[in-house]
Parts: sequence; structure tokens; C-alpha cells
Amino acid sequence: MLHYRYLGEEYIESRDRKNREGKNRIPLIKPVEYDRNVPCTCPDNTQINIYEWLAKHKGEAFNVLEA
Repeated sequence: MLHYRYLGEEYIESRDRKNREGKNRIPLIKPVEYDRNVPCTCPDNTQINIYEWLAKHKGEAFNVLEA
């Protein structure tokens, strides 16, 4: 969590969508469309939905927008 910064849910979703749909992504054997409800590996190595994780832990993050 050393580098964890909360930049907002909209930023996280747009970044994830861009990474999934981008030209520079690693080709997948079976392409999968972006779905914000899919569990992923979160900064503390738990396997849950990133938006649930952000809601639980955003108070622990340094707010870089107000620094």
C-alpha cells in the first residue's frame, strides 16, 4: 500500500476500461469485455471487487488532489 493513492472511482473505472480496450494490452486467448463487477487482486492482495475495496479503504489513502 506504499504507493496507493485514491484518485476517485471515475478515474479507476476509466483507467481499467482503457487498459482492457487499449491497443497496447497483452493479447488474451479469449478476449473479455470490461465488467466493473469482476473481482480482482486489490492492493492488499485480497480478491474482491476493486470498487468495494476502494469504498472500504479510501480513508486510508493520501488524497493527492488536495495535497
